[in-house]
Amino acid sequence: ENSQYDEACGMLESASQVDARLRRIHGANFAAYRAQQDQLHKLAMLQELETGVLYHSTGTDPRRLNGFTPRYDSTTRPSGGSQVIRCDAAASGADQTSAWLIKWAEDACYMIYPPSSMGGIKSEDMGLVDVRDASGLTYPAFKTYHSWEPGLVIEDYRQVCRVCNIDTGSLAANGSNIIEAMIRAYHQIQNPNGGRLRWYVNRTVATFLHLQSRAGGINNPAVVTQYEGRPMLTFLEIPVRVTDSILTTEAVVS
Repeated sequence: ENSQYDEACGMLESASQVDARLRRIHGANFAAYRAQQDQLHKLAMLQELETGVLYHSTGTDPRRLNGFTPRYDSTTRPSGGSQVIRCDAAASGADQTSAWLIKWAEDACYMIYPPSSMGGIKSEDMGLVDVRDASGLTYPAFKTYHSWEPGLVIEDYRQVCRVCNIDTGSLAANGSNIIEAMIRAYHQIQNPNGGRLRWYVNRTVATFLHLQSRAGGINNPAVVTQYEGRPMLTFLEIPVRVTDSILTTEAVVS
């Protein structure tokens, strides 16, 4: 069904604080050391965004964006229910995981940011300031403040498909079910042409698909090719991206 929905942007903030005494230790390399610490904070923010895009909900925290899972959490939703493919209808236990097929395009899914913001992490060098340690004592430190306001837009819910109820406790037993469910998911995408289609799985499912590519026959949809000297896993010729943000502790989807 057609409906209007106001998308939200989340708020990510982080501050890297480097003890001023380290400037004497690192000397001329101090600026590079600070930059390294800043990069670690940015990496943590990126990992948090990956988790947010998958699982966060404005319903539980209005400061967050609304991710994919809250929109594709049931097979009976008026919008999105048809895009939820259960790998195992008899799955049990909180050891489930999902595979996602997402089309990135202006008519499908894309990321946004507020008009007054910028499309990435903004870093501000606050200089030498007084900060507090875990005991509440102050000490001088060089501080960099990082902020990010990303959002997720789904223009057409039919351009996303979730394969859920992948029971990680019985991967070998239901192996064919995963392959078949992913094939069904592909055919649920309204328009696979145009834009960028990508699979997103965790390491458990990626390992399984890699093993299937070796064990399967000539028509196996899971294939490992070489790209720039490195193995690249594809399924139905669509690149498979691995993210540690997809949990193996999901609940069973009904």
